[in-house]
Amino acid sequence: MYKYIGMDIGKNVKEVCIENQNRRIKLENTKQSVEQILNHLDEETVVAMEASGIYWMPIYSYLEKNSDCKLKLFNPAQVKAFSKTSIRPAKDDRKDAQTIMEIAKVKNAPNLNIDKSRLELRELLRYRLELTDQRTKHKNRTRRNMHLLFPGYDQVFKTMFQPTSRAIMRTCPLPEQVLKISQRKLTKLIEKVSIGHLGKEKALELIEAANNTIGCDLMKNSLLLELQLSLDQIEFLDMQIEHVENEARKLWNLMKPDTYISTIPGIRDVIAMTLYAEIGEMKNYSNPDKLTALAGLDLFTYQSGESKTSSGRMTKRGSPTLRRTLIVATNNVKRHCPEIKNYYEKKRNEGKSHSAAIHATAKKLLRIIHHLDTHQEPYTSKQTA
Repeated sequence: MYKYIGMDIGKNVKEVCIENQNRRIKLENTKQSVEQILNHLDEETVVAMEASGIYWMPIYSYLEKNSDCKLKLFNPAQVKAFSKTSIRPAKDDRKDAQTIMEIAKVKNAPNLNIDKSRLELRELLRYRLELTDQRTKHKNRTRRNMHLLFPGYDQVFKTMFQPTSRAIMRTCPLPEQVLKISQRKLTKLIEKVSIGHLGKEKALELIEAANNTIGCDLMKNSLLLELQLSLDQIEFLDMQIEHVENEARKLWNLMKPDTYISTIPGIRDVIAMTLYAEIGEMKNYSNPDKLTALAGLDLFTYQSGESKTSSGRMTKRGSPTLRRTLIVATNNVKRHCPEIKNYYEKKRNEGKSHSAAIHATAKKLLRIIHHLDTHQEPYTSKQTA
C-alpha cells in the first residue's frame, strides 16, 4: 500500500501535504529542513510535485539521491486543470500540495519522465538561443548606427557582418575616413580579408558610395564608440555560440539518440538537436495532434452541442522554444524539400498569408517528424503524414 506525499514547489519554500496527516510542513532549501520528511520516505512512498520552472529541480535531485521513494512530476497545466474539478476551488500553497497528492493517487495519471542527458542538451540549446538573441540586438544596433554614420553603406555590403565588412567598420566606418585611404590601400585590405574573393571593384564601389553619401555629423563620437563596442560584443557572442554548439554536439554524440529528424532535407544538426531536446520521448505522443499541442500550434476551438467552431488563432501554449525552432526549420526545409515546398505553395494558393501558410506547413513537418521517430525510419519523399 503506497503512502502519498504532495509537494507544492516555491522558490524558497516547499509546502508538503502527507496523506492522512493534518499537520502542515514547510521545507526550505536546506538539508536540515528537508530531513523533516526523510524519515517518512521509503520504497512504498510516492512523492509528487509539479514542474514549476526550475524550482523543482534541487528538491527532486536531493530526494532521488538520498531516499528510496518513488518520484512523480506533473505538468503545472495538469495540476491547474485538476484543481478546477473541486466544487469549492481555492488557491493557496497548502491546497495545491493536497491537489498534487490527489493527482498522484489517480491510477495511470500521466507524469513527466526525466531524461537527464536530454535535459542537459535542452539547457545548452536554450542558452544558445538566448545568446543568438543578444547577438541579434547588437547587430540591429550596428545597422542603425552605420546608417547614421555612413548612409548607403548597407548598399555596398548587403551582408553587413561578413568579415570584409566588419574590417571596414573597424578601420574606416566614416565616409571621410574611406576617402582618406588610398584606393590601393583599400583594395589591399579588402583582398586580404576576403581571401581574394573581393578586390578593386568593391573598393571602387565603396569609394563611390563615400563620395555620394550625405553623411551625418550628429552624435558622431557616441555612435563611433557604440559601433566599436557592438562589434566587440558580436565577436565575443560568436565565440560563445560556437562553444555552446560544440558542447551540445559532444553530448549529442554521447547520447546517440534514436531520432531521424536530421534525415529531413534542410534540417541542420543544431535544429535537429533542439527539436529532439524539446519534444522529448516520442512514445509520449500517441498521435501527431498531441505534438502539435506541445508546440502551441493547435487552434482554439469552441464546441457546444452540435456546434463546433475554431477561432483560427493558435493557442501558443506548450514550449515557445519548440515553436520558434519549428518555424525556423520549416523555412529552411521548404527550400530543400519538394514535399514541404509544395505543401507551403498549396496553402498560399488557398489564399493564406505567408505566416499562416508557414504555421500550417510547420504542423505538416511535425506530422512527418512524428512518423519518422515512431516508425524509426529515415525520411524519404512523400512520407505518410
